[in-house]
Amino acid sequence: MKNLLNSPSFFGFCVAFLVAIGGLAYYVYFIKKENFHYIDNPTDKEMTVFLDNKTHQIPPKSFIKIELKKGKHSIIIKDGTTKKDTFFFVNDKNGVINPSLSDYYIYKKYYGYRTNKDSIIDALPKIEINKMYYKGNIVHCHDLNVEGFDFGLDEPFPTVIQKDTLNERSKVFRQQDFVDFYNGL
Repeated sequence: MKNLLNSPSFFGFCVAFLVAIGGLAYYVYFIKKENFHYIDNPTDKEMTVFLDNKTHQIPPKSFIKIELKKGKHSIIIKDGTTKKDTFFFVNDKNGVINPSLSDYYIYKKYYGYRTNKDSIIDALPKIEINKMYYKGNIVHCHDLNVEGFDFGLDEPFPTVIQKDTLNERSKVFRQQDFVDFYNGL
């Protein structure tokens, strides 16, 4: 047993094991994202949403986070004046349930080394919001279920991503939040 404890192989195994445990802990605490959807109410009225037979009250200009598994879900929306009864499919680990069918924008931000940043942005299409044009990789959505982004309504873009290559991350915004974000770039 003494020879095993003094063995370089055993020492190497212990170091590798500790590095693996440290890497797993780093992933769980800093990188892993929760699996959730927002139910968002960007309107000025309170909204009642019955999602898979559960009632959710969403105050004006706010959202709640819920867990949703992939697959088909039923939804009934009451916003005081109208009632909608339908279903939708969840295909992604996170998304925004958009009961008011409001406008959302998914913006892709690029990270990493690039030789001519301006030429990349100039080559991207423009999108019009309230008679103003915005350049970039921007997707306009107003579906009941908005998916296909990395960062949600309450999550900021990271300032740095540790990669050697050009990488992109996307974030979902309400319309006014997107305009404010874009004007602050």
